[in-house]
Amino acid sequence: MRASRRQRFNLMAAVAALLAVPLSAGATTPPATWTYDDPAAEAGSETTLTVTLQVEDDGLDPNRPLGYRHFLLGADSTPLTGLEVDWEWNGESGTAVVDDDGAILVPDRSFRLTEAAALLSSGDEQTLTMTFEDEGDVFVFSDLVELDPVTRRLFGSNRYATAAAASAATHEPGVDVVYVASGAAFADALSAGPAAAHRGGPLLLTQPDALPEVTRRELRRLRPDEIVLVGGTSAVSERVELDLNPYASEVRRISGIDRFDTAARVARDGWLETGTESVYVANGRSFADALGAAAAAGVRDVPILLVEVDSIPNSTKVSLDVLEVESITVAGGPAAVNELTYASLRSRVGSANRRFGPDRYATSAALADRPGDGRALVIATGSNFPDALTAGPLSAMLNADFLLVRSDEVPESVAERATELAPRRLTVLGGPGAVAQSVADQIDDLRTPMTPLYRDPLVCEKDSEPDTCDPGTKVISVGMAVPAP
Repeated sequence: MRASRRQRFNLMAAVAALLAVPLSAGATTPPATWTYDDPAAEAGSETTLTVTLQVEDDGLDPNRPLGYRHFLLGADSTPLTGLEVDWEWNGESGTAVVDDDGAILVPDRSFRLTEAAALLSSGDEQTLTMTFEDEGDVFVFSDLVELDPVTRRLFGSNRYATAAAASAATHEPGVDVVYVASGAAFADALSAGPAAAHRGGPLLLTQPDALPEVTRRELRRLRPDEIVLVGGTSAVSERVELDLNPYASEVRRISGIDRFDTAARVARDGWLETGTESVYVANGRSFADALGAAAAAGVRDVPILLVEVDSIPNSTKVSLDVLEVESITVAGGPAAVNELTYASLRSRVGSANRRFGPDRYATSAALADRPGDGRALVIATGSNFPDALTAGPLSAMLNADFLLVRSDEVPESVAERATELAPRRLTVLGGPGAVAQSVADQIDDLRTPMTPLYRDPLVCEKDSEPDTCDPGTKVISVGMAVPAP
């Protein structure tokens, strides 16, 4: 029987240094030079592998979350699941437990390239030490992965606080513009969201007769040059408009004679100079299909226009003509926008397509039509409209697709689309009362797992003879194997 032993591995070459390597999934020839020093020792004794890495910086996004993952396998490649590993690195320490894949993330947090750069500039040698007990052969190899941040939930105590939380998560102070619309109704905010996204600003919500304190706080933080108030005085009172004045050098209102005219005016205000080849169109009397359409419009940098189920308002026709629209995407089936209206829209611009499903959730899935790009995903409840109103600018800032879910369930059509989208990051709009944690967990389980961004094709094996290091030809990444005594 092989006796239990305690093995110590020192992997020198700053873990942080690895983070500065230009990365690409499946890369086989990294722009770096590896040097191995004295990797061999008597089996069963303390074992040290010193690795020095010379790195070429390729200017990666400094905020990209990266991590260093280590696999611990037995001689037959069996994951050492459940094994406890004590680790020390750069003044940090902890204990990790090997997962079902045989992996641990050590250190147990993500790195930013800015942090890596600071460590490298210090000139200090960074040493990662992993200590554990095991029987028999132990193979250790590592790779660098892009880490998904913990699933984010953006919410507040009410709809106004949730909108402010979405703004705070995506916008720094000094924005050019903030759009403000009523949170008591959906129509004006639908058109305001894509317009805010188009101009790079957030959408905040207000009560009809009072500017909420949480909205005031976010406006103070944002310090916008301009505030665009969307909706007439019956939607947002003159008092609120006056209360907005201290927060920007310019406050102006966009409104029409009804929700259709307001949406048309918002579209012309935002896109008149440049025009737009395409628009989204939804029924202006119901939020069910329009929420997904507004989010899709925001991320695609196009406006949304509203229609009746059986007619096209004149104001909508004007905007289609003035903006020189060539293509229309209609959100919703014939019950939302009937076939006659759809045909009229298509004849007006020359090209139209319809995205819909048997319910609002399936329609949101049909509108989220960019599968497989590894982008982010935003979800919100489809039972009510307030939280989803800010999905347009939020999705645009995150380059995210958007899906509606039930408060306590993920509809099958949404689960299927989430699987196809293969998102790396998930943002939940709304608190646990709006989207249950079980729903967030189910969507989270469908995400793309951690993806290796860099793998070295060579392995430095610990040979039975001292002082030898024989690079192999193919192992997942840099690593070593320690033979049993």
